[in-house]
Amino acid sequence: PLKMRSMNAPVRMAMRISKTMCLQRVAASRAFSSPSSQSARSYGYSGILDQQSTRRHFIFGANTDVGKTLVSAGLMRASLAEVNDATADADGGRRVHYLKPLQCGGSDDGFVVKYGLPSATTTKPQNMTTTLFSWDSFTSPHVAARIENKPVSDDEVHARFQQFLRERSCDTSTLWIETAGGVLSPSSSSPENVVDGHVDSSMTRWGWIPQSDLYKKYAADASVVLVGDGRLGGISATLSALESLLSRDFTVDGIVLLETEFDNRSALREYVSWNAPAVRKQEDVFSTYESSIISLPTPPPEPEPLFEWYDKPEVKDCLAAFNTTCQKFGSRGMVWPEVNWVKAYSTPHTRNVHTRTVLAITSMVSTPCGGFYRSHAMHIPENVVDGHVDSSMTRWGWIPQSDLYKKYAADASVVLVGDGRLGGISATLSALESLLSRDFTVDGIVLLETEFDNRSALREYVSW
Repeated sequence: PLKMRSMNAPVRMAMRISKTMCLQRVAASRAFSSPSSQSARSYGYSGILDQQSTRRHFIFGANTDVGKTLVSAGLMRASLAEVNDATADADGGRRVHYLKPLQCGGSDDGFVVKYGLPSATTTKPQNMTTTLFSWDSFTSPHVAARIENKPVSDDEVHARFQQFLRERSCDTSTLWIETAGGVLSPSSSSPENVVDGHVDSSMTRWGWIPQSDLYKKYAADASVVLVGDGRLGGISATLSALESLLSRDFTVDGIVLLETEFDNRSALREYVSWNAPAVRKQEDVFSTYESSIISLPTPPPEPEPLFEWYDKPEVKDCLAAFNTTCQKFGSRGMVWPEVNWVKAYSTPHTRNVHTRTVLAITSMVSTPCGGFYRSHAMHIPENVVDGHVDSSMTRWGWIPQSDLYKKYAADASVVLVGDGRLGGISATLSALESLLSRDFTVDGIVLLETEFDNRSALREYVSW
């Protein structure tokens, strides 16, 4: 009591709220537990609630069309095989579920229903997939909402998302949540998205935020599987996306890639092997990069069925082991915070013009020249000093080009050549964030026009 009196009113109130929440958790634990086990759980939040809580994993992509849905279906198969009873819902058991909050064109949940069950399953479980909001247009959610005149505000997404979690919390053991597009792809737009933290609505009156910011409030309660880009330029795209996630305090379970002629998996493993500053906050994950950074063989081209591909040992066993890795970091509980919009950041465009002697031009991802994360020309055995990729793997050390030229950031500004293609919004914004985090001054962004108007989206983004 003496200590309580010495505290100010807000602190006392916070302590009372904390105590009340603890008591509510204990009461809930007793409500779900059997009489014989209540005494063992009377003094804390443990036991049956921990056993019945849900593992939640977001599945983000380094870009569009990198295989998120393909990986989602594979992880569903691995999770269902693990519980060893895909029809557990029939007898009140626990289910594995797939959630797609935002869907533009096509039916990703239909693909998951088709391929997400282990081959030994004879009966399809009911309600194994859910889509919250969908549009017919095959484009970004912020554009689809506008052209179809079907606005969806962030508050609506959060309300439906949290309602789904509350309804499924007691009968779902594992939940895979697939996002749309890349890490920084726009979320849905709406005239109601006008609060601080959204793209300035003065341009379109339909505000939006990147999806990683939309789901940032759940970062403490759900981990992330990042589907990387195995194509040319994919090293840069994947590492940029990884940095964007880590800067928002997401826990990344690991990275999955689809194999191509380029061995991006080895480069990513090399990068994390020396505990790079960008991934240092998650060294417990990437210290075992053999299991946390994996690649799957190239799937057959459409429309060839994928059942045999999913049953290949190099796919089935690899995803089963990766699913086990995800269990170490998946959420075991969900907090329901109030809606708090957080503005990412803004960088003042200031520099001394008289001392600007060099113009650094940075190319974007997936180009013949490579992205700014591509290993530089001085890829030699002498690169063994601190700051280089651990040479114990190849004896040829390297660093990302943005780190190579970082020492000149005060003397040279940057022109960022963005990506005008589908998915280019996320790729360009991830690259921009990586540059700004290294204190580069960015003069501007140049894109080549395509059928997708990425320029307008980027202008909207920087307008706020």
